[in-house]
Amino acid sequence: GLGATLTDLVSEYRRRHSGLHITLDYDDNLELLSHEVAIHVYRIVQECLTNVIRHARAERVNVAVVLSDLNADRQVAIHIEDNGIGGESEGEGFGVRAMRERVENLGGRFSFESEPGQGATVKASMPFVEKQQYETKRD
Repeated sequence: GLGATLTDLVSEYRRRHSGLHITLDYDDNLELLSHEVAIHVYRIVQECLTNVIRHARAERVNVAVVLSDLNADRQVAIHIEDNGIGGESEGEGFGVRAMRERVENLGGRFSFESEPGQGATVKASMPFVEKQQYETKRD
């Protein structure tokens, strides 16, 4: 499931980057998420953690992947925040653009904020698409 794969991902980053404190807040209700949306969620978290390692010089990063209700619509909400150096100087790089496209292609919303000395924050929300019966049987 998504929770196990995100936990494994975070554990691997913790192991390889012991100076970085990573927290993961995951909502078990997301285990009902469709495989397609779950893959996008995983890739977004993976890209964010990679960017933190490559660019942020952060000491901590908080990852939250939860189910939220926005105007009575269930949404997958991703909120990733680091305490790194911040301050993207020349617009969005390839990784941020790729995350934005993933989210927007699913009909969601994406934001990336980074101020010098203030770290970076990625927020994304996508429609919660539940697994279909055939997916459940196949898994």
